[in-house]
Order: sequence, then structure tokens, then C-alpha cells
Amino acid sequence: MRNHVCIAAALAWPLHAAAAEPPARAAQSDFIELYGSIDLSYVHDTGVPAERDAGARTVWGLASGQGAASSLGVRGAHGLGSGVRVEFVAETGFCAAGIAQLGIDADDPSQQYCSGAGWMQRESHLGLSTRVGTFSAGLHPTLLAVREGEVDAFEDAYAGAVGNISLISNNRPGIGLSRVAQSLAYTSPPLRGVTLSAQYAFNVGRFAQPRWADAPTPRAWLLDVERQAGALVAGLTHAQYQNFRYALPGDPQHVRGGYRIWMGYARYDFGRVRADAIVQRNTADDSSGEQTVWSLGLVLPHGAARWMASVGQHASSMAPLPQQLATSRAWQYALGWRYGLSARTELHASFAWLRNAAADSTHAGTRLSPAPTGAVVGALAQGFECGITHRF
Repeated sequence: MRNHVCIAAALAWPLHAAAAEPPARAAQSDFIELYGSIDLSYVHDTGVPAERDAGARTVWGLASGQGAASSLGVRGAHGLGSGVRVEFVAETGFCAAGIAQLGIDADDPSQQYCSGAGWMQRESHLGLSTRVGTFSAGLHPTLLAVREGEVDAFEDAYAGAVGNISLISNNRPGIGLSRVAQSLAYTSPPLRGVTLSAQYAFNVGRFAQPRWADAPTPRAWLLDVERQAGALVAGLTHAQYQNFRYALPGDPQHVRGGYRIWMGYARYDFGRVRADAIVQRNTADDSSGEQTVWSLGLVLPHGAARWMASVGQHASSMAPLPQQLATSRAWQYALGWRYGLSARTELHASFAWLRNAAADSTHAGTRLSPAPTGAVVGALAQGFECGITHRF
């Protein structure tokens, strides 16, 4: 109860301060706009699992969401005066190539929206922007996903996205770490280049289902501290999820679980080239071992073009107790190119090559891939895409 009172007080005092503000002045910051992006690419992926057996296959054709998620949203703000604004965002994904996505079962729910789990479920939140920071509530991208995209040479997109190997989408417990539902979020104003951010989810919902019917509600909190100093951006993010269930068959379903992840990140712009680095590590209750990820990237601007390159590794020794597994690894090497036809439209092409470790009696085996459905355990995976993205 005390926490709820504190949150209400923090949100209420800016409204009181703005009550006597003249309407003309308050309206100066009002706006509402429709925005979005549409992306179409030719994609050729190898190492994709077959629908009814364990063999690898190759898929090719048109795909949506390679250079950017195809999405449509509305956002706006309304000034209340005294430096306070109401701000909102509501955004949905859609499948620009149609719902027959490459390598995905026709009955999979992701066929309907391609990103986000439903209408306006990519992002939807309402909040207040004040002199002491921004407060909002709703469905948010996690701080993990936001920071990962900021410092990835491929911006967590294209065939070489760090998300192919990162813990955001490849954590062993199967928790969705890209979005948090029923969440409160806060971002502080920069203080000597340092920004603090926090998120708390009352019910993570579909992103971390409870382990059994009468289990406590799955919850999560995330903290991030980021420092910007000239050409350097660096930070640390920590997340904890409670009362989740393991998603893999055969994992224990009857014990309460907690999941923790740390991520360090850095970006430095040398002028003619930009260097990026990401390190992630996670552990989970009722599990032995850990998962770790690292990625190094370079971005080379050249006129309207931009070259991108990265190398990364995913390593896992995590297993349900009392099992003990040796570490298995996967490596990703990627190269990409973007060309801006205008401020809103770009051409892009990229290639990623992944080498997965084979499974045996002491290794879990890796199955990472540029394809949406992953790769076959121990098989090589490759992905190539070329396409066009337009933002509006």
C-alpha cells in the first residue's frame, strides 16, 4: 500500500502545479501524429527446422520486418503547463508481405501481426513528462531490448541482428524479454550525462506464464543506468523475473522460479567508424550453469551508405537441477549494408552465418538462426536478405 501511495503522489503533484496554467500556454506543446514503417525483403535462410522432422531445410521468398518492423502507430502529447505534458503511444505490428511468413506455421499467432502479439500490442502506454522525469504506464519495450538495439551495429535488425543470439529471445527458460505488460516506467532527466530508468510489471502475463494454476502472479522489474560523455555511450541493465515457468518440455513445473539477467553495453563514435559492444549473463533458480552472450560490432558510414559488421558468441551450460551440462556455444558472423535514398527510405542487404555446437550427452547443443523459427540443433545456419524500408 505504501508503494502505491508514493506512486500516486509522484504522478499527482505535477497536475496540481499545472491546474492554474493559462490554456493558450498549455496548448503550445500539443500534437498528435500517425507514424509507422513498412519493410519488404527477399530472404534466403538455410538450417531452418522442417515442420515434422529434425532435418534442416532452406526457405526463401518475401518477408516483412527485416530492416524494421512493419508497424503503424499513433502518438501525441497535450501540454498541461508548468513544463508538464500528457504523452501517449499506441502501436501495432502488421505483416507487409501477407500472413504467410517464411518458416512459420500457418496457425502460429505471430502470423497475424508479425511483431507484437495483437492489435496495438507492440507498444501502448500513457504517461506524464515532467521536470523530474517521465512517468508512464501500459505495455512497454523492455529496457533490455531498447539498450540492445541502441548499441548493436545492426540495430537489432537485418539478417545480422544481435537478437539472433542474444538472451532477449534465446534465454533457456523461454521468457519473453522484449516487452513488459501491466508495467510502470520511469526515466530521469539527464544529470551530468547520466540517465536512470526503471520498469516494474505487476503481471508479465503472456511473456512469462506462471508455473502452475495457483502460482503467484509472474512479475518483473528492470533497472538501467546510462552515461553519455561526448562520443561515448555506456551503461548497465539488470532485470529480475519472478514466478515464471520453464517453457521447455521435461523441465520441472512444480517449483517457484526466479530469473536474473545482467547486460553491459558501450558505444564509441570515432568519427569515421563506430564501435559497439554488448555483454549479457543470466542465471535462474532451480538451474545449474548459466548463459552468456557477447557481441562486438563496427559501423562505417560512407556518404549515404553505411557498412555494418559484427561477431558474437552465445554460450550455455544451463540445465534444470540436478543436471550438470558442459558449455555449448554458437558463433555468429555478420556483414550488412544500408543506403539512404532519402531521410525516410533506405535500401539494405545483409548476411549472417551461424555455427552451432552439436548436442551430445554432456552438451545441450545450440540452435540459433537468422530465421524466425530458429535452427536445427548442431546445424549450420545462414541468412541473407535484401530489401527496402520506408518510414512515415
